[in-house]
Amino acid sequence: MRRRAFTLFETLLAIVLIVALSAAVFGFLWTLLQRRSELDTVGTRGDGLAAMWSRLERDLATTFAADGAGAAGLRGSSSSLLVRARGVGLDPGRLATEATGSEFVFSASGGELTGRTIPGSAAAPEVLATGLELVKFRYHDGAEWRDSFDSAQARALPLAVEVSVWFGGGAASQPEALPDDIDLVGSEDGPTRPADRIRVITIPDGPVSAWKEGA
Repeated sequence: MRRRAFTLFETLLAIVLIVALSAAVFGFLWTLLQRRSELDTVGTRGDGLAAMWSRLERDLATTFAADGAGAAGLRGSSSSLLVRARGVGLDPGRLATEATGSEFVFSASGGELTGRTIPGSAAAPEVLATGLELVKFRYHDGAEWRDSFDSAQARALPLAVEVSVWFGGGAASQPEALPDDIDLVGSEDGPTRPADRIRVITIPDGPVSAWKEGA
């Protein structure tokens, strides 16, 4: 019995079905890879933000209004924050003469958050997170939130430092719960939606602090 050959129509139909199935499979794999990339990005952001908050909490716990030379222990704007703290030198029984600390800077043009440890200003800043829409620092002076603060000029430390983070793209998630006694005022120059992450760090020595370190 002679076998019937495939017709041209059947051949074309088979090719169309193979192409459609291949496109569906590749589309699924591409979506899966994109989702994995997004999860990696979110994880990297989370690690970078966790590192920033950990350093800030550590340094703010031992910062000061000003040292003997009049240099500020805390100096910040809405996009950057430098915190100097009391450190321990190589000899555990002797306080270091030079303060340690950290500095964080957000670049709006690149959506990049960087951080560096001080002393060591010659070292390149470490990239903590990229693809951010906005990182905003604010400072509570005991009466209201301010977009900048210099502890040497104020002769005191702020009561708390607030860090708000907006991720680039996508809907915002619910911000973290905040203390009831902290009144947060929305920023006029930031996104209109709530921040994706908000952290308020209180300063043990603020707002009342000695004017000079060791005074």
